[in-house]
Amino acid sequence: MKLEWWTTHADLARGAARWDAGVEAAGGDNPFVLSTFLLAWSECFAAPGELRVLVMERDGEIVAGWPLVRKRLRHASLGCWALRPLGLGFANLNEPFYRMPAEEFAAAAAGALAARNDWDYASIPLAREPWWERQLGRRRAWRWLTRAQGAAARLPVDRPAAEYAGSLSPRMQANLRRGLRRAEELGGARLERVTEGAALEELIAFQLEHNGPLRYPPEREWGATRAQWAEFVRTLLPRLAAHGQLDPLALRLGGELAAVGFGFRYGNGYKSMLTSFDPRFSPAAPGLLLIHFLSDWCRSQGDTWIDMYAEASHLDKRRWQPQTVALHH
Repeated sequence: MKLEWWTTHADLARGAARWDAGVEAAGGDNPFVLSTFLLAWSECFAAPGELRVLVMERDGEIVAGWPLVRKRLRHASLGCWALRPLGLGFANLNEPFYRMPAEEFAAAAAGALAARNDWDYASIPLAREPWWERQLGRRRAWRWLTRAQGAAARLPVDRPAAEYAGSLSPRMQANLRRGLRRAEELGGARLERVTEGAALEELIAFQLEHNGPLRYPPEREWGATRAQWAEFVRTLLPRLAAHGQLDPLALRLGGELAAVGFGFRYGNGYKSMLTSFDPRFSPAAPGLLLIHFLSDWCRSQGDTWIDMYAEASHLDKRRWQPQTVALHH
């Protein structure tokens, strides 16, 4: 097996088609390892020399990949070189993909990392499987501590939304009934999918205005400016739409845009990536209505669930989730 590191944006762009073929052949459903996402992230945030994308090939095909970036961070006043995933550590899955037993991949990755020896620690939050565990006892080259990270929220869509609503808390059912009633008073609610042109631009502008960089301060995660975060959203979403990897949904109340939801279209289920609502419509609970109508829309598409990601204990997730997906750090 051949191992190599892609360390520039040009390397990643050049190998994008082969990379995506490897992701598809591995059979996973993690959209955050697709080249569309990785290229946009690299373009907007990764400085020259920071990329550390581990690529494993066998018989000329990519059989495993692990997208990382090397960042200089400070801990207890000490400067450290950290290996981190390309993406949001608190909001998206950061797993590698591989077409081999997990133990085989972990051993090969440990050897590749030890050979580089240009890092002090690795941080991979929000992984669904602790695929590295057996290597920790054997190779101290990992230099890792592991712990449970909590759980991601998941909403199965195996029944009509009206039926599922009956399982919600009494208070939430009352809020939903009130929202539906006020939506009718405003002229009715309509959920529609838009993918191109001015309609998509309208949704992106809405997202940035009502749930954009100002809500998630850049210092929390990456140290980028708010302008960079906004540019990332404007870069990523149209590219995903052009590749058929995005479901941009608009909730309109009386014809006016009240809430939007952007979801990944890859593998099983609807993968909720970004949502927002206009506070002017708060009396109609547009965020609540968006999930309510979204569940029926997903069911009509043949989706099995809605993955909400992030921490399941968060209030907005906890209110809806009947299931959770275990996560590890």
